[in-house]
Amino acid sequence: MFNFILSGLRMFVFTPVMFVLAVLGILICIFQDVVLFIAKTIWNLIKAKQKKDNSNKAVHLT
Repeated sequence: MFNFILSGLRMFVFTPVMFVLAVLGILICIFQDVVLFIAKTIWNLIKAKQKKDNSNKAVHLT
């Protein structure tokens, strides 16, 4: 009887955890491309801004 309760508790605890991990894994797989695209876009914007700042400095130096 006690063993049955333990196994029941184990299922009750581990099933939601496994479900959450599975959902997170699927979401990460789906959103990985989106996140990479957003990160690249932001990175390019930052680099472009730095280049603009550098070119402005160069203009001021001359």
